[in-house]
Amino acid sequence: MTDDFSTALNVLRIDRHLTIEALAEKAMLSGRTIQRMCNCSVRREKVENILRLCFAMNLEPELSEKLLNIAGTPLMNTPEDMVYRMLLRDHYECSLEDINDILVHEGLRPLSQSA
Repeated sequence: MTDDFSTALNVLRIDRHLTIEALAEKAMLSGRTIQRMCNCSVRREKVENILRLCFAMNLEPELSEKLLNIAGTPLMNTPEDMVYRMLLRDHYECSLEDINDILVHEGLRPLSQSA
């Protein structure tokens, strides 16, 4: 995988046969946000947005970790990041809605406002 976030995101998105609009809907982000992420390699993204992308594309754990690192938002060893890491490892095939339900159940903020 490339070390350029925008290129990596586009490769993963296209590999999963997702349009920008479809990814935006699955990630619960605006199409404009996804478009910017796909076209701009300079801006630093919030870890929550990168996690949304990982879950929306059902990325395998290794790919999620790589995308987070490329984005400059690696997961640390905080309690919250350890929950994120567990979810990426054990629940990467779940929908973002399901992930948000798990986060709320664990007493954490959901990754999106629709939970």
